[in-house]
Amino acid sequence: MMHRLRSPQVKAADFIPPEDKKNYSYLQVLESAAGFYIGTVYTTPEGFMEPGSRDSEYFPSRAVAEEHLRNRTWYQRMDP
Repeated sequence: MMHRLRSPQVKAADFIPPEDKKNYSYLQVLESAAGFYIGTVYTTPEGFMEPGSRDSEYFPSRAVAEEHLRNRTWYQRMDP
């Protein structure tokens, strides 16, 4: 499920050139070895996709992360 929310972390990052910020996806539930989290995917100029930002803490399941994203109730991380 796609939520059309942009990452406050990416918006505030002064080290990301403004023209490059459009290459970050909307917030979505992602998974890493550490668990599920709310974040973005970055698409490189060559078209490769890689992790962009982790905007939340880790959640125990995709369903819990989706609920927090849907309700906008996660703790917003501001550090990359």
